[in-house]
Amino acid sequence: MKKIRKLLRLLLPYLLILLILAAGLCGSFFLIRNAKIYDASIVRHDAPDSRLLFVDAKEPLLLYPWDKIADHDSERYSESVRTSDLDEASAEHLRNYFNGTIKNYLQMLSSVEAADDVFFDTAISVPDTAFIYIKDLVFRSCENREYILNIVLRTYDFNIVYYHCVPKERILASNEILNEAHKELGDAYGEGKDFLRVVYEIYTYGYEFDNSKLGMVDQFLYALTNLLYRIPTEYRAQIVNMFFEEIYNYDGFSYDGELLLYISSQNNSITLMYDPVQAAFTGISLNLS
Repeated sequence: MKKIRKLLRLLLPYLLILLILAAGLCGSFFLIRNAKIYDASIVRHDAPDSRLLFVDAKEPLLLYPWDKIADHDSERYSESVRTSDLDEASAEHLRNYFNGTIKNYLQMLSSVEAADDVFFDTAISVPDTAFIYIKDLVFRSCENREYILNIVLRTYDFNIVYYHCVPKERILASNEILNEAHKELGDAYGEGKDFLRVVYEIYTYGYEFDNSKLGMVDQFLYALTNLLYRIPTEYRAQIVNMFFEEIYNYDGFSYDGELLLYISSQNNSITLMYDPVQAAFTGISLNLS
């Protein structure tokens, strides 16, 4: 009996270490399973009173629909058009229409005019998912400024599913600015339902802004109004319909110097990408039924 007790005393520290490691692994697994982001590490809460999650920008952030695209075969979109049943004239028309569509989205959503000699022929088609995408493309604007574009469109109508465009050389918002933006927006909207109420009012009644107001919330609203009026009408209506659904999640997190706002209901979710330095939305992810 004494030998057993002595053995237990010797083994006890090692057993405790194993229990701690097991608890840590279980906690990490739970966090990954329940985080509203894909394939990225949550680094920390930057301040004790902040709910803003900071995500490691060195790792890819696969928001919808990138998580659906990753494991599927793909091919150059221009090649898929070339080898389709279309005659040469129709195929050329489709390629030009696609290129013009991308340029229109850049003007609509980012007020960026791509240079005349820019042709978006690096687009990739993913037949199994009915998506076309362009990833990390650096292009020049008419003002000879470089931008980075990531975009996913539906194959059958070229409507946006994901969009993100930022200057190649940009000032990243500091953690302090991101925390301030997140706190002010949280104070203004509280939860996702309050945020969608504002979206609903913008869409239904319009908003008038006093340009003399430079508060972060006013800048945010102004940018949100511009975004809502520029995305396809179909999406605006679906986002507004979320106002009448139960909101399951309303989260904010930071990635690569931007504030990402995630809102989900039972059937839909949207992620808005906002740059507090530019006081502008840089992108949107739409997972709408």
